[in-house]
Amino acid sequence: MSLVSSVPSGSHRASVRSRVVVTRRVLNGVMMGAIAATTLTVSTAVPSARKAEAASSSAPQDLMLPFPVGSTYQFNGPHSYNLSTNPALWGGMDFLKPGADVTAAHAGQVRLFNCGGPVIEINHLDTAGQPDGWSTIYYHVIINSKIADRQMVHAGQLLGKTSMTTPCGGLADGDHVHMSLFHQVAPFDPGNSNPNEYPLDGLCIGGWVIHRGTQPYKGGAYLMRGAQTLPAYSSIINDGQVGCGQRSYQPMSVSMLSSAGTSIDASHLWVHESGTMQVTVQNTGTQTWSSNVHLALPSGQSTSLLEPSAGGWYSSARPAAVVGTVPPGGRYTFQFPFEVNTTAAVFSQSFTLVDESVAWFPQSGPTITGALTTTVDRGVAMRHTGPGGYSLAPDGSVTPFGGAPALPNTATRWPGWDIARGIVLRSDDSGGYVLDGWGGLHPFGTAPAMPAGTYWQGWDIARGIVLRSDNLGGYVLDGWGGLHPFGTAPGMTVSKYWSGWDIARSLALTSDNGGYVLDGWGGLHPFGSAAPPSTSPTYWNGWDIARSLVIVNNGTGGYTLDGWGGVHPFGTARNLTGNGYWPGQDNNAKALAVTNDDSAGGEVDTAGNVWALR
Repeated sequence: MSLVSSVPSGSHRASVRSRVVVTRRVLNGVMMGAIAATTLTVSTAVPSARKAEAASSSAPQDLMLPFPVGSTYQFNGPHSYNLSTNPALWGGMDFLKPGADVTAAHAGQVRLFNCGGPVIEINHLDTAGQPDGWSTIYYHVIINSKIADRQMVHAGQLLGKTSMTTPCGGLADGDHVHMSLFHQVAPFDPGNSNPNEYPLDGLCIGGWVIHRGTQPYKGGAYLMRGAQTLPAYSSIINDGQVGCGQRSYQPMSVSMLSSAGTSIDASHLWVHESGTMQVTVQNTGTQTWSSNVHLALPSGQSTSLLEPSAGGWYSSARPAAVVGTVPPGGRYTFQFPFEVNTTAAVFSQSFTLVDESVAWFPQSGPTITGALTTTVDRGVAMRHTGPGGYSLAPDGSVTPFGGAPALPNTATRWPGWDIARGIVLRSDDSGGYVLDGWGGLHPFGTAPAMPAGTYWQGWDIARGIVLRSDNLGGYVLDGWGGLHPFGTAPGMTVSKYWSGWDIARSLALTSDNGGYVLDGWGGLHPFGSAAPPSTSPTYWNGWDIARSLVIVNNGTGGYTLDGWGGVHPFGTARNLTGNGYWPGQDNNAKALAVTNDDSAGGEVDTAGNVWALR
């Protein structure tokens, strides 16, 4: 929106008025002489090899306001460089703000002229990169030291600061920039005292049509956009419009997809979770978008959705670009890979559009708000048949992550009570069971009720749960190392039992006929038909630091999780990456799960974050 507040009566109304009489000569590209003016009326020639008719006869339709997008300046009406009363010569306007940035209204090649101080001209170029006969001039500007003669600049690029400097003559009693438009229809003539300052009346700049008044500067001059008008000496905000070919868009949707193409719930993400993001927008402007229009991170904004290490973004801070064209009214979906790179409980990521090297679109958004599974710290189960899995909160809540679908009839919850101790999925991923600390089994999804095994009323001693492949039974581990069958599972002989010592931490099956119990020091103790592991896992003698155990590759390998977050492979298991690690912070890591084929896994920390392992 443009600001419509007027300048108070008498404020700066004379501050940007000046009279110009031009006398000059040019030597070796440097202008010498005196110009009593706010407007420098010098323009670089169309090269002599170019015919006059080669210059474009159509006034530029893609001018921006000559100050940064989002900034507010005051303006006055069209006037000439020499206070002429002839409206045909009113080719300049003043934009007022003390010590403020001045930016290029159009892309092109810089020419710097000096008449006791530098003045900027930008030659507009044709598609062949040659001057097209049009140029914009910027006077009263303290030039940025990074701007050099013959440098190429894009629209919106910083040129310098507003000031009251008058190196070529003239008057100024307030910091401002005077911008003029010139049209050279013939090779440059340094003796010409009227170098074709082009009248601004009816021209469009920054989405506003210029209307001159009956007098220079004022006389009823105004800017108009649709039904909105701004009288001279009002304030105007640069909203990023270019000419009257309006750049605008409407955010439509943002979605996340897993590697399998299933929808990811942004409210239940896990650390390092990756996939594909789709951002759909509608072109609500009047310009057709080309491949120069990019989806971008807002300037200077960091992101929680990093480009994956494997790449896949269009460029740094530019996730994707338009492929083809998008006409006004059309919709386009940007698609790009992402990876969650935060442990914040809730985060927000915004996007915007940019017409690269031309202008940012004035709108902000779309924005996606994500949340990590921060209520989870008791268990995690990976799906057998697809991406993601389910995490278990202390109160028994079961939450999907990584593209796993939500399941109906979630397990019993105990609000405010930390009593849930384990979670297990059926082989078809349609549901499963939650284990409470007293040994109770609670189905979720479509899992049927399971005949209970041992139950310790009022005693929090259950530590882990596994399910056999037929989904008809399994085993519960108690803190002393006892193994308790439920459903149709047969009894199983354990190789180690610690009567009176709560040191058993986890269990896992190598087959329906056996498996391992993990003790707090990292020791693995086979039960049933399981043989000792082919390689010894990490062992911490005398230190209760081991927290979780998983078996992979059909019982030939596996992993243990320590309380600091370390993941330790044994047997045929490979090294996994992506886990959290907190040296010295015992009990920060809580649970571990890995798919049987060793392709992916998840680690749960005490804050409830689920870390994607790969």
